[in-house]
Amino acid sequence: MTPSPATGPGDATVPRAANRSMRGTQSSESESPGNYGRLMSGRFLFFRLLVHFIRKGECTMGKTDYPNGGFIACIPHQIEVNWDGEWGPRVAGFPLNIVYMFVQKSKVDENGILRAITACYEPDLATFCETKKTREMTYFNRKGGTYRVRVVLDKARGLLETFKYRGKKLLAYASGLDFDNAMLHTTLIGIQKDEPVRVLEMPR
Repeated sequence: MTPSPATGPGDATVPRAANRSMRGTQSSESESPGNYGRLMSGRFLFFRLLVHFIRKGECTMGKTDYPNGGFIACIPHQIEVNWDGEWGPRVAGFPLNIVYMFVQKSKVDENGILRAITACYEPDLATFCETKKTREMTYFNRKGGTYRVRVVLDKARGLLETFKYRGKKLLAYASGLDFDNAMLHTTLIGIQKDEPVRVLEMPR
C-alpha cells in the first residue's frame, strides 16, 4: 500500500474525547531508570543497526541518526475492551503507547556507558475517527513538538498501519497483518535526529 498524505481527524472526530487524552498522564511517576521500565511496560526485542526485518508486514525506513549502538523493537500492550467503560470498545486493538528506542554505547571510558534514547508517543482520544472500513487515532510525542504517529486499523482485513510524520511531512510507513508484527515494523523505523527524546545513562 502506498503511504497516504497526512490527514485530519475527519467528520467522525469525537471532541469530548480530549478529556480522556492519555498524553502526559504518567508525568507524576519518578523519572529514574527503574521506574521508567514500568512506564514502558511491554515487550522489547533487540536488533543490531540497519537490520532489515520483514515478516508478514512491511516498513519503509531510513538510516538511523544515532551511531555506535543498536535499536530496540518495542511491542507495547494492546488496549482491551474493558480498558474503559465508554472508550474501551471504540479503541480496543490500538497500542497503549508507541515507544521508539535506541541503545548507544558512550566513549566516556573503557567500560562504556549505555545510553537509552527513547521517544514515547501517547494516544489522543480526541483524534479518534471511525468509518465503515477503518478506525484511526493519532499519537503525539509526550515531550511535545510536531512529530506524530497516525495509526489505522482496517476492519475487514485486520491490517494495522502506522504513518509517522514531522509536521505535514510523512517520514515513515509501516504495516502488519497482526498487532505484534505491525508494532515491530513500526518501531524498527527508529528515531530522527531532531525528534524530542528522553535520554537515560546506565553503567554497564
